[in-house]
Amino acid sequence: MINDSFNSGLFTEYPTGKNLTLEMNQEESFRELTELISEVWQLRKEAMELWRSLNEYISEAPHPLILRVTRELERIGNVPRPPRTDEELKDLISSLREYVIYSRQRLESMREYMRELRLLSEMLIEVEERAQLLKTWSEVIRDLEPRAYSEAVHALNKVKRIREYTDVKNLRILLKEVSEVHNDVESCLRLCQRIYERRLNVIKEQTETAIKLYRGARRLAMVTDVTLIDGAYSRLMDIMNAIENAKRKAPFVDLDLQEMEKEVRGIVTKFRDLLDSAVGGREARVLKALSTLAPQYGEKALPFHVVVMQISRASELSVNEVLLTLYSLSKKGLAPVRMRLR
Repeated sequence: MINDSFNSGLFTEYPTGKNLTLEMNQEESFRELTELISEVWQLRKEAMELWRSLNEYISEAPHPLILRVTRELERIGNVPRPPRTDEELKDLISSLREYVIYSRQRLESMREYMRELRLLSEMLIEVEERAQLLKTWSEVIRDLEPRAYSEAVHALNKVKRIREYTDVKNLRILLKEVSEVHNDVESCLRLCQRIYERRLNVIKEQTETAIKLYRGARRLAMVTDVTLIDGAYSRLMDIMNAIENAKRKAPFVDLDLQEMEKEVRGIVTKFRDLLDSAVGGREARVLKALSTLAPQYGEKALPFHVVVMQISRASELSVNEVLLTLYSLSKKGLAPVRMRLR
């Protein structure tokens, strides 16, 4: 039989009834307190990691605007220390619960700010790189298209103003403004490239016309003029090579397109004058019309009647006159017209 005193002492060690309910409530409170403390510890640990990452990032920041922006992050990411609380367990839990919510919000704001900060830094680096390229392009097209040059200078001034920004509290607005400047720089770059390529193509077409005229001019040239004509042809080949090189390496080429175009036009004029003096007026008109039409169609095959009609309109000669003249020029080896029979 179990001793009564032992039995009584045993059960007084454990709460019953109302005391059991209080003990269970306290246990639940301690459990929640433990979880809150654990979460507080984890939040502060994450905050410290973010600050450590930020400090490393700042030390490598390539743009002065980033340093000003990070000062704003100090305000957002300032997670306070746990507040002082009363000794009452419920008050402690309530205070920690509020602290966890507040810290979690601050930490998320800090994370979002860090993401936007990294995006801003990457965008600024790209803007600076593209601005340097635009500066080079602007000098290349300065004399070719003054209006485009002015637009490029305006975009470059916007990039310069970014470096002097002081209002950095709203990072999203700052991101939007930098993005707009980036778009302006890219737009100016495309404009400069189009202007340069268009002018190169114009000079190339004029050079091709000169080469076609050279073939006829050399056949009709006096012996004393052959050396001069061959020298001009050699120069045309150099110009063609320079054009292809400029297309590959622009804007990092030293090429005066205006002077080059003037030179090619001068050669075309010399060749045409030589042909005009060597052939009759009607033949000269047909040759001039052919030299104008050839660059438009290149190597494209055209119906014979289309070619004749085009020459007729350009030379203001009748169809019969064009046919007779083409026949005469072909016999002399001066007409660059070939027919393919099928």
